[in-house]
Amino acid sequence: MIMRIKINNEDLREWFANRPALRLTKLEEEANLPARTLQRFIDGRNMPDKHYDSLIIILKKYGL
Repeated sequence: MIMRIKINNEDLREWFANRPALRLTKLEEEANLPARTLQRFIDGRNMPDKHYDSLIIILKKYGL
């Protein structure tokens, strides 16, 4: 069973801002997200709900 972490958009954007060495394209590949999804999110768009869970699973590996 996957424990669901819910983090708001601003906190998640801050998390990315505090980890500038992470490569967004590699995270997108690991989470099977379309290209530029994370950059668009960081730039202010909402993360599509359909991608949220797969992203969180990957980000947990990197300290979320």
